[in-house]
Amino acid sequence: MTTETESELAADEAAEGSLQSNAEGSSDNSAEGHAEAEAPAQAQASKRESDVNLDVLLDVPVTLSVEVGRTSMTIGELLETGAGTVLKLSRLINEPLDILVNNAPIAQGIVVMQDDKFGIQITDIISPQDRARNLQDSDPEAEPD
Repeated sequence: MTTETESELAADEAAEGSLQSNAEGSSDNSAEGHAEAEAPAQAQASKRESDVNLDVLLDVPVTLSVEVGRTSMTIGELLETGAGTVLKLSRLINEPLDILVNNAPIAQGIVVMQDDKFGIQITDIISPQDRARNLQDSDPEAEPD
């Protein structure tokens, strides 16, 4: 799946619109020249609009979490747990932890201490294509393929 920015899509749509108007066989050469002149202006306007839209997105809050590991157990086993119970997780001690944004993996990292607080140092970032795929897969409202 190819990911395109809004400005690229707008430029493609403007170019297609120009091609369609030329393909319709318009005999008025001044109208064709006008349509060709409008295409770059429309692409430029779309680029400005997408810049504004991106600025709005920068203020959208997201939830960042770090997953140490997972395990499965029965309800009976869960009810038997108490203070001091050690739960064995699926991740090995030297494996990097998953960094999630809105429950979708975006990176991996290792635990560090900074000013007496835990932190995570990013060691690997998931590619933008894989991140988009993970976000789509984690969206409960997304239509199944």
